[in-house]
Amino acid sequence: IFTFSQMEHKQALYEAASRRGDFYDDHETFINRSHADYVYVAGSRVLANVVISDLVEALEDSDADIARLYTRVPRQMIEYHPNERLVSLDEAGYINELQVEGVTPIESDTVLYDMNMSIVPTKIMLEIIEKAESQDINQNLDDILIQFLSDYKTVGVEHHGYIANIDSINAYYQASMDMLEAEAYTELFQNKQSIYTKGHNGVPTFYAKGADVKHSQLATGCEIFGTVFHSQLFRKVVVEAEAEVSHSIILQGCKIGKGAKVSYAILDKNVTVEPGAVIEGKPDDLIVIGKHEVIKRSDF
Repeated sequence: IFTFSQMEHKQALYEAASRRGDFYDDHETFINRSHADYVYVAGSRVLANVVISDLVEALEDSDADIARLYTRVPRQMIEYHPNERLVSLDEAGYINELQVEGVTPIESDTVLYDMNMSIVPTKIMLEIIEKAESQDINQNLDDILIQFLSDYKTVGVEHHGYIANIDSINAYYQASMDMLEAEAYTELFQNKQSIYTKGHNGVPTFYAKGADVKHSQLATGCEIFGTVFHSQLFRKVVVEAEAEVSHSIILQGCKIGKGAKVSYAILDKNVTVEPGAVIEGKPDDLIVIGKHEVIKRSDF
């Protein structure tokens, strides 16, 4: 996997200089050198366990040019999210159009949500890039694919299973809390394909005699002397005696001092909450603390 994380900066430079022509050179070079039959194009907000081979199979079993994922979700999941799109299908299961949320009123309880994930034959992807270049359109690949999707026959492939749209702090928090529920966790992590990640071998988490931990997920290397409820703790987190952590996400290396209380909060890496300090958010008003911050008793 190669990432082109500089594309937004590159886009700004091209627009400022009215530059044309070679915006997609990195993508074209990678695609040509890969000698692959297909390109998988996806946005970065949707969380789901997708079996890409199922998309390829759906494309090869149809007479479509592109295969694109969608899923059925409650209208509340995307209502008032203007960057999201709804899928309109014909009777044969091909995509008629992608409708921008908010333009067409939603009248049903559920909608077909476009997941912004597609399998595209390499030849067609290069053709779409060429169209974008000829029209001086400098955008991410998923954006130009959407822009030219109507030029191609696209089959819709329905995704079944857990999905989250991580488009805000609250959405990230809710998806993390979802993982405390067995059904959502199983759908995402114990699907028919395994998920591989970078290994971090470490000692098991230590639970002291007075520790009280319920309905939470804890990574390795933690030391728990206090109370943890309905929370996620990353690696090497210390919760000292009489400290309480609830409804929170505590990232790697944080230390919650004796008697401190943290609720409805997200603490980034290596935050220190001093003894007796209180961080108390609300379900609709989360408190987010940046990396390496030191929270004193007088801060909140």
